[in-house]
Parts: sequence; structure tokens; C-alpha cells
Amino acid sequence: MENLSLRYNCVALAGVNKGATLKKDADGYYYVLLGALNIFNSENIYYAYNESKHVFERSNVFMRKVLAGNLFGEEDHPQYEQGMSEAQWIERNEWIETRNVCMHIREVEVKPTDQMCNGLPVMEIWGWIKPNRERGPLLAEALENPHQNVCFSLRAIVREGRLGTTIVRRIDKLVTFDWVIEDGLQICNKYSAIQRGSKVAQESTRTYVDRPISRQVLEDILYNPTTTSAVATESRRGALQQLAQEYLQLAPKVSNLRVMGMGVRSW
Repeated sequence: MENLSLRYNCVALAGVNKGATLKKDADGYYYVLLGALNIFNSENIYYAYNESKHVFERSNVFMRKVLAGNLFGEEDHPQYEQGMSEAQWIERNEWIETRNVCMHIREVEVKPTDQMCNGLPVMEIWGWIKPNRERGPLLAEALENPHQNVCFSLRAIVREGRLGTTIVRRIDKLVTFDWVIEDGLQICNKYSAIQRGSKVAQESTRTYVDRPISRQVLEDILYNPTTTSAVATESRRGALQQLAQEYLQLAPKVSNLRVMGMGVRSW
């Protein structure tokens, strides 16, 4: 059965934060650049803001977690391990491994910039983060090191389509932001937030994870009990089935993708 246009995507769509130069408040939270939209990634795929902005509305599940003080990020993204089923992979991406938590994310806000990309202003995603739990001391050390850059990457479900010759993606579900190690990858579309007074040292649009989600796997999660048998607990199996139902509704069998938005039409 065909793949959907949905895919798990972990990509650093942001500048890299320069250590020891970031704003820090009295509670120990750092103000950092977490991501950006209306920009191209390293594969020349455009991430559209207009079609993704719903995830930053107060009623969205992601923002409700932020407002409730329940959003955490991990050190690195979840890894696909040998022998892991697709159902296990989907389930792992949706939860936070407490032993791998490195930060608490207190606030998230989107800021327009005067930088243009593909005819639209780059939209930056800023947040207040505090090193937390077992991996927190490592992040704290990196944030205070003036010689080290710190990069964050979003973990999300995205939908993909085309506008002319341009591949465009929208965020359907934002899970969290994770701390990742940036390898200095050169990109073809750069903008400098440092010109606007931030402490961003360089830019990154590296893709860390990009895996399609198949309709067959989602239907098996719903209707084939053996598909979810390896998921640890009954409650997590139930949550996984709810996710499968949600994702099937996001991408129906007959695609509803039209000319993709970018301020023109919805998709």
C-alpha cells in the first residue's frame, strides 16, 4: 500500500546559539533560537509558516503542554534501533524518555523578521529553556561555554507537496524540540539573526530524521493486535492507536493536497 504524504521529520531549522552570550533570567532559563519557518532546509525543501502556524495557537496540544509547564526536550532525537518495528518507531517518537531529558521548555513564541526567503519573511521560533534532569548538566555546560555552539531541532509530523518545482512541507504536529550536535553543514539558503541583535553564530538546516509513514502500518496498528504487541504497556498501546487514527485522518486515501499555501491556498 502506498506511503502517505505524512512523515516523521527531525530538522534543525534555525540558527545555532553561541554559548555564554545568551540572555539568562533569574530562574536559570536561557532565551534561545529553537527553529525557523519560511526557510529551505539542506535538501532545498521549503518549510512553510502559514500552513504550520496552527501548532503555535494556544488551543493546540503542543502549546497546551508549554502553558501547563509540561514540555521537555531530549539530548538528540530518538534513534531508529535495529529490530524496531514501524509501530514501535512511531510510538517512540511521540513520548519523552525521562532518562534522556536535557531541558524544560518554559515558553515558545514566533517572531517575524525582516529577512525574506522565497518571497516571504523568515519566522523565527524563540523559547526559554532550562537544563533539566540527567542530561541537563551537559547542556548547561554547552550553554556557558563561549567556544561552543548549541543547536536545537524540531521533532514533528510533516506533510509534503509541491508548488511548481518547489517541494514544500507543513507541520501537522509538533512534538518537541531536542538538543542536537550540529556538524557545521553548509547550506544554500542562509540568513543571519545576529544582524538583528541575537547571539546566533551561524545557521543550520540539517535534517536528522526523515521517514515516511505508510498507510498500511497505521491500519495495522488499528486493526492487527500483533502490530502493537511489542509496545510496552496497555496505556501506550491505546495512545498509539489514537495516533494512528489521527494520522489517517490527516492524510486521507484520496489526497486533499492542492496548490500549496504559502499565503495562496490551503492544503
